[in-house]
Amino acid sequence: MIYSEKGHVLFTHISRTGGTTIDNCMRRLLPDSRTIVGQHAPLFSARALLGERFEQVYKFAFVRNPWDRFVSWYALIARAKYGDDSTHAELIDPHAAHWQGFDAFLETWCAQQTSIAGVRHRSLSQWAQLVDADGVLLTDDLGRFETYAEDATRLLAKANLYTGEIQKINTSQHLHYSVYYSAFGRELIADAFPEDVGNLGYQFKPEVFPAHTSDTILGLNASEKPHSPPSFSRQKRE
Repeated sequence: MIYSEKGHVLFTHISRTGGTTIDNCMRRLLPDSRTIVGQHAPLFSARALLGERFEQVYKFAFVRNPWDRFVSWYALIARAKYGDDSTHAELIDPHAAHWQGFDAFLETWCAQQTSIAGVRHRSLSQWAQLVDADGVLLTDDLGRFETYAEDATRLLAKANLYTGEIQKINTSQHLHYSVYYSAFGRELIADAFPEDVGNLGYQFKPEVFPAHTSDTILGLNASEKPHSPPSFSRQKRE
């Protein structure tokens, strides 16, 4: 998490959701910004540290389709292994040797658990990173990776941070996420992260266009957007 006492802003950094861009923005525009608890720590853990200030700061985060999120992570591993050449088959070809290990990767990480506010959760659950022990959402706003440019502009404006054009960094190259999933992997994500799917309004969508896609694309095909998404904005508590 990134916290600025001067700016009264607390950003919860969920991995592979565009958080590095927000992190850099806050550190540039609010020099007192610092990591508290841990880079990807659950929001609940900041409550004890900040005390009354926790209720006063503007708290926001970004979320992402869980199936797409895991593809992004595994693609990033390929980039680290093979370099930044996006034309390298190992980076994007779902039949390449690297991607043959995707199911095993999912099985390993979907089994990991942690305790947050005394409740056991899947370690990589986005929902668990944002709620209290009773499952109540602690953020004032959530943005979506699928509409990153629009949401980042809106949320940063609420935090009184003007950035101009939003440019995501720490991205990965890959095809549409659906082409990397076996039936086993698809169900594994649904079973391991039901709150990320149901509470955040996501579903698995097959590929609807053949174009090469990547994390650097801002906004996806309309059918790729969450179905009937709940509203996450709430009134700022005084």
